Amino acid sequence: MSDCEFIERELLRCVTECFSAVSSSSEDVSEDEIAFLASSFVELLLDKMNESGENENESESKRIGQDEGLLMDILEEMKAECGIEAFTQDVLFTLHTTMEHKLVLETATKLFKARIIVEPSFEENQRVIVTLTEGTEEFYLPGTIVEVMATSAMVQLDGFHVREIPLTHIGVDPDESSHDEEDQEGACEMCKRTTKRLTRHHLVPRETHSDYRKKGFTREFLNTTTSICRQCHSMVHRVESNDTLAQKFNTIEKIMGHPKIQAWVVYASKQKKGTKWDHKVMLAQRK
Repeated sequence: MSDCEFIERELLRCVTECFSAVSSSSEDVSEDEIAFLASSFVELLLDKMNESGENENESESKRIGQDEGLLMDILEEMKAECGIEAFTQDVLFTLHTTMEHKLVLETATKLFKARIIVEPSFEENQRVIVTLTEGTEEFYLPGTIVEVMATSAMVQLDGFHVREIPLTHIGVDPDESSHDEEDQEGACEMCKRTTKRLTRHHLVPRETHSDYRKKGFTREFLNTTTSICRQCHSMVHRVESNDTLAQKFNTIEKIMGHPKIQAWVVYASKQKKGTKWDHKVMLAQRK
């Protein structure tokens, strides 16, 4: 799991705990609805941080991290857009205070910085391009990662022997890139909602890849992805561990067959397109 993924999951966990705390006394809000609301909040928060940090530099992200009104602005926006009657102004203030206590904004800023300074992570059997220097000349050789260490990696250079290379001299082979990032527009393959930010879910989660490569699975197979919205992506990782997803839910059909996912998709598909959480629709469904 990359640093960005770890921080993003921690951010989602913190926000979910905040919404759970203020919703615990309300019978109108289910566990799935809290998860959807938390995912939507995280998406709005990251969107606003990206909009404010167009220059993508550290000083800008630091300024964003010090914007104490950002969390309340997003909460007010969600209340106005979604008409969440249960979330009174007092509840919003309590939620805002809880988020400050949970260091939500600080965690989001850490994620923002991690996305700006992209340090590629390498793993065994990964195809890479190595930069070598002889005198004043610089040239590039393709190779395969044999072992990854703290600051360097053992690389089997094509046509040459295994050589220890500093991580700073290793780059991802563009022909082997999995293009796993977000910001794609289209319909989610799970809930079918249209969104401007689809995410790519590895059907075999990446942190299990090293084990599966040792079993002979190809990089092409392991990098098979499905395009789903952030809310559905969060739900998939919420219902099962990465090991279980890799073993039992490694196709979109198998994921959609999971009992909890089936219930989730019925709910999520009836929400507004994009990031908005429609509480009125949810209440209408219950009547």
